[in-house]
Amino acid sequence: MKDEIYLNSLLESFAAMDINGLRSKLKNEYSYLETTKEIFLGHLENTFAEFRKSNDNELIISKGICANEECENFKKCGFRFTGNHSKNYLHLLFKKEENDVVDIHRCSNFMSEIETDENTYEIGLYIDYDDLIYFEKTAPYYKKVELALAAFNEIICTPPQLVCLKDIDNWLEKHNETNKLIGDYNVFEYVMKWTKFSILYANLKELSEFINNFNAEIIIANEQFFKISTEIEFKSWLKKYRKFYNKAPFYGNISYNAEGNYFEISQYRLKFYGHNLLEFFSLTSNYKQKQEELRVI
Repeated sequence: MKDEIYLNSLLESFAAMDINGLRSKLKNEYSYLETTKEIFLGHLENTFAEFRKSNDNELIISKGICANEECENFKKCGFRFTGNHSKNYLHLLFKKEENDVVDIHRCSNFMSEIETDENTYEIGLYIDYDDLIYFEKTAPYYKKVELALAAFNEIICTPPQLVCLKDIDNWLEKHNETNKLIGDYNVFEYVMKWTKFSILYANLKELSEFINNFNAEIIIANEQFFKISTEIEFKSWLKKYRKFYNKAPFYGNISYNAEGNYFEISQYRLKFYGHNLLEFFSLTSNYKQKQEELRVI
């Protein structure tokens, strides 16, 4: 059937993670994930890049259905695209009309014909709210995006730059008005073009305030940690600073570079140096490592 030929052709390009192939096959007159073809392909290209970071060079296709009884797509057919190396996956539904695929939907409650491997996860394919076809873009909107992206790119760049606490405080002060214009980050609000700035601003502000408020306690905790030698003492130390650690800003994916004497966070491509930041990240890193080592909750 013609519709199956066209769908299979699209699936071949998905399997090969071939953006140019999809660009030539998908049609401009349709929207995909409620956005334009080009915006959809831009986000899809980022998704393919995530697979490639895990050494995937092909996506294995398997069938399935939407399993959400409250969804309008319930029991509609779709596909799981699984990385051939990582086994991570992406779920998509394809809406067909006659000989065309007229829309593509992401499915968050997908039942595949094959089981999900342990220690794997779903690769996201999300469209920003302001990229949806019905979002009205005004002059004030463009101004907010311009200011936010400029502020974000000022501190997050390639290669990652070294920043100390003073650099962070200066950046926060410099872009305080931009943050006020946009509004403080709210996890329940739609994701917009400026959201990555808002999240970064909120995280760095939390980090700065925590260190400025508890710098003395951080130093004392570190001094005590390096004097400990027994398991009983370590467990006592973990218990003593549990509430303190739980209040500390958590950034994850922190790694220490001994040669350069800095902590690096892959989430934001930032390198932290300076006494106060090194003390803080030493504490949180050592606490997490010792907590996992001793299996203390």
